[in-house]
Amino acid sequence: MIFFLRRKIHKYFYRTIVFILRIYRRYFILNDQLPNVFQSKLLEIEEQLNEIGLSKSDDEIFNILMIGLPESEKSIVFKHLSLLFNNGFTRLDRIESKSLIFHEIIKSFNHLFQMMNDEFIQVSSSSQKAVEYIKSLNPLEINENDVIFYRSTVTVYNDPKVKVFLLNKRAQLSLEFEYFMKLVAGKFINKYKDYMPTDEDIIRVPLSNGIHKLDFALKTQSLRLISLNNEMITSRNLFKYFSYSNCIIMCVPCAKFGVFANEPFGDDMLTATLKLFKHLWLTKYMLKKPIVLFFTQQRALLERTCIEDVDFSEFYPEFKTYTPTILSIKEDSQDYVCKYLSQSYSNIDIEKYIKVRMFIKRMFYLSVRDINEIDEQKHTLLPYYLIPENKLVMTAVFKKCMSDVNAVVFSNTS
Repeated sequence: MIFFLRRKIHKYFYRTIVFILRIYRRYFILNDQLPNVFQSKLLEIEEQLNEIGLSKSDDEIFNILMIGLPESEKSIVFKHLSLLFNNGFTRLDRIESKSLIFHEIIKSFNHLFQMMNDEFIQVSSSSQKAVEYIKSLNPLEINENDVIFYRSTVTVYNDPKVKVFLLNKRAQLSLEFEYFMKLVAGKFINKYKDYMPTDEDIIRVPLSNGIHKLDFALKTQSLRLISLNNEMITSRNLFKYFSYSNCIIMCVPCAKFGVFANEPFGDDMLTATLKLFKHLWLTKYMLKKPIVLFFTQQRALLERTCIEDVDFSEFYPEFKTYTPTILSIKEDSQDYVCKYLSQSYSNIDIEKYIKVRMFIKRMFYLSVRDINEIDEQKHTLLPYYLIPENKLVMTAVFKKCMSDVNAVVFSNTS
């Protein structure tokens, strides 16, 4: 009798807790009120949606919403898909992208000067004039025939103090920053007059803030990718404009652990992305939508963990006790990315890298495990490792992703 009563008490107690949590989720978590400043920004977003023709959905198009923090490689994914499925970049695209690339180079150098100044580090005296000249330039008005511009950028890049600083601060710099620095070193010394941006040069230029759309076809399916580059992704109210989306892609910057994000995100970039993921999971406008996780920056993650030997457990202490089985490590290493990296870094034992990326994926699963146990509105989570700048890997992973997404959508509607 006592045992029977105890079971009844536990049962009703659990149901009461579940009911309270559901009420809290529905009326407090899912309905955030915005201050006036954010309301005005939402009005700006409505205007932009009208301008680019996204105010209404098209039932014949499969809509994909892509979000992520800055430096999560959304732009590379977006542009690479345009390159792969929209007949590539024309000569006119390359010519027009020159000014954007020069803009990124100047922005990168000014960021470098600011970082060095914050730590009271000066360039060599022989590079001072070059630094002053670069600082005086307007990034939007660069003359591509300006010989002094090219010489100045190369002079500063080759400065010994700059070299040492870049080596020590590599983790804090964006992958685009590093790419454009190498572009200066590799192409601007002797060939600046004949310089024509390559596909990868164009892909590396970040998209501007705002909303971007890309219409393309995969086999017989019409797709529309909507990239959301906006600080308002921290507000659930923003997602009401994209409730018609068939699935969501979130880009996760795996190599940015320990690197702090700018406001309004706070935390290190990996933790901030994890919070954004939970935020998306609870958003009422996106219930039951498949969520695709693109774990980007895999090459940089391998280099940080295996070559630079950065201790991941310094930032996430739980990693010290994380011991995946040999079988799970072997299974996780069978994807396109791992096979590609194993060939590219054949002289390096990449098991540590595999464990780190498995742990990162596990963090995302565990972050919503408790929510799933008390909530009937579950998402389907589809994780993929990705090297967006690699054409073969990007093509293979995206095709596999869309095949899986379509299967989920079909099962949900049938």
